Amino acid sequence: MRYGLYGLSELLNDESVRNLTLDALDEFDCGHNAHDVMSYLRERAVVDDFVGRCRTYLVVDLDRIFARDPKVEILAYFTITQHRLDISELMRDESFSEVGEYLLGDDMFHGDAPRTVNGYLIVQFARAVSLTPGSARGFLQFAQTTIERASELVGGTYIVLDCGAERLRDYYQDFGFECIRTEEDESGGTVYQMFKLIDR
Repeated sequence: MRYGLYGLSELLNDESVRNLTLDALDEFDCGHNAHDVMSYLRERAVVDDFVGRCRTYLVVDLDRIFARDPKVEILAYFTITQHRLDISELMRDESFSEVGEYLLGDDMFHGDAPRTVNGYLIVQFARAVSLTPGSARGFLQFAQTTIERASELVGGTYIVLDCGAERLRDYYQDFGFECIRTEEDESGGTVYQMFKLIDR
């Protein structure tokens, strides 16, 4: 299977695959425990992308989209947006103090300097339930590479994402993310905020 990465708006602006793409948004299934992730893709992604609130990217099966009878099959998707992080709390944690110094640069020597830095938030990230868990590793790399390219154009120093399970926290830690904050969600579960510096 050959993978291809397309911006959602790119596919919607192509009349030959616009309706196929809209059908694919409705058909995407990443498992019964991920209703919010699927409903976002079906109900909000198009509008958010259109107004510039964030950008959604689709990993699709190239063999299907270029077949005689084309079909857009979404294998995974991710949504990214700009983010600002207050790193005052990080500076108080010895394990992250060096990261804070790196992010602030010379500003750390000025008492009235802002303690916020610019980066990117991975709002959504999911793979199709039909694929093996291991395939998500390559898809996450797509997201990181997209962010790295954006940072080369407009700046930004880090990536953050939220996850709601220990196994996902451990999974992202394997990619170099570190947990910088935990919060309680509306159902009483734990949400982990994961952080990683952008590779230079």
